Amino acid sequence: MTRSVILAALVMTIAFPASAGAWDFWTWLSDFSGPGPFSGTFFALTGTVCRQGDRWKPSPIAKDSEAHEEVIVCIYFDRESFHDDADPSRGYPDLRIRANDIGASLRVRDWLDVGAGMGWLSITDTTSDTTRSRFVMSPVRVVVRPLLLFLPEKGRHRSFGILSFYWKDIYVPGVIRGRDFGQKPPSDLNEFRASHDVVHAYGLTLDLTALTGLIRH
Repeated sequence: MTRSVILAALVMTIAFPASAGAWDFWTWLSDFSGPGPFSGTFFALTGTVCRQGDRWKPSPIAKDSEAHEEVIVCIYFDRESFHDDADPSRGYPDLRIRANDIGASLRVRDWLDVGAGMGWLSITDTTSDTTRSRFVMSPVRVVVRPLLLFLPEKGRHRSFGILSFYWKDIYVPGVIRGRDFGQKPPSDLNEFRASHDVVHAYGLTLDLTALTGLIRH
């Protein structure tokens, strides 16, 4: 019952985001206090290595070790791409955002990671081909692997973790302004400005390190 509720909540999050039209996309980035929201251009991509026993292994599951540790420490790297069409009424150009995030997580179960990290946003004005970068933090990152969630342990394989649902908070420290997004506001509108903005990214991610299980077998 609990597993069904978790999966239903994840499906609802992906299928019915805050803005209409998101059904057509794999991932989503909520709006900043100014621009957005942003739609994903493809699956998010991630790579994960975990300390299991006395070795670092690519995205392992419990039965990959005879010790069967209940919780193992992992290091991850995420890469996401988002897009938002130009909004002349508010002075925003066509924007592309690439989010890069590296951090640590706990593999609480084969199907569940909880962690935090930091990284940067590359914000590109595609009209002028100008890119600006901002340091960001991810205080909360949750990854759920549905195939591993519903399979009994004896039937699991690390490659089944390739497709996951993810949710993370992205915190932008300091002041962020419209100029960071190439905004040129019309005369009746002030430039966007916010302090310590927080946005949410969620959707489907491909864990490329899980593929090592297929290559080896």
